[in-house]
Amino acid sequence: MLPWAGFGLAFGLSKAFPQFLWLWFTLNIWILSVPHTFSTLTRSDRRERGAIFKTIFIFMSLFGSVLLVSHFINFVLIFSFYFFWQQFHYSKQNFGIARYGKHVHKAELVDHCFFLLVPLISVLGLFSSGPQVFFSYLINSPFSFSISRSQALILNLILLVSYLGFRRKVMQPALQHVALFSMAYLGIESFAVGWLCLNVFHNLQYLKFMFRFENRIQFLILPLMLSLALYGLEASAMVGFSFILALNFTHYVLDGIIWRRRAVEISSLSSLVFEK
Repeated sequence: MLPWAGFGLAFGLSKAFPQFLWLWFTLNIWILSVPHTFSTLTRSDRRERGAIFKTIFIFMSLFGSVLLVSHFINFVLIFSFYFFWQQFHYSKQNFGIARYGKHVHKAELVDHCFFLLVPLISVLGLFSSGPQVFFSYLINSPFSFSISRSQALILNLILLVSYLGFRRKVMQPALQHVALFSMAYLGIESFAVGWLCLNVFHNLQYLKFMFRFENRIQFLILPLMLSLALYGLEASAMVGFSFILALNFTHYVLDGIIWRRRAVEISSLSSLVFEK
């Protein structure tokens, strides 16, 4: 219930004190979001020399790509790409958590379709009211069509019922997946508030997973120290937003690797990490 408690708290604070929305965003980014990103880079199975070099290579490649695109094309393009990749990342994490919890033993086409279609339908409903402002950048839908929020909600419910016809054992994560995107992008009128609630949920969900993965709370020490250092560098203008974007993209790539593993492989990794 921790991720949902975070969702509710973010929504409550945003509605009760809308004038401090910038503060809730700031606290979420530096206390939850950045540490959860660093926890991917510093987890125990990535501390070997080879894994470290791969992480650095991925980060430098993405950082260079962000700089080139922002200089020669348009930074808004990168930010739009960031938003849509983020939704895919959220979906893959929800699916990965379901597999880790052994609700899904063998991923099939029906599972991938369900977990990817729900955010797609929700985003189509979100953009029915036009472009959205995302961190001061205007994000447009890449699709030439949209559906109303009510239509998107109905489609999500139909998709949920249809999916549960194939996967009754996945009821809890499936319900959570639909509720999460439907509430954040279809139920909450303000896009900024909806995104904040969804992001807080995602951050807490991942940190909870990392606690189970590492089997000790000490895993947070290094990510928190790195987050504090990055905050100092960002505040002193020594690193820009392109650096932070590349860091997020690196997190997405590395997480994509672990979510492609089978649940039993993830559980085995967790056991090996703890034994070491």
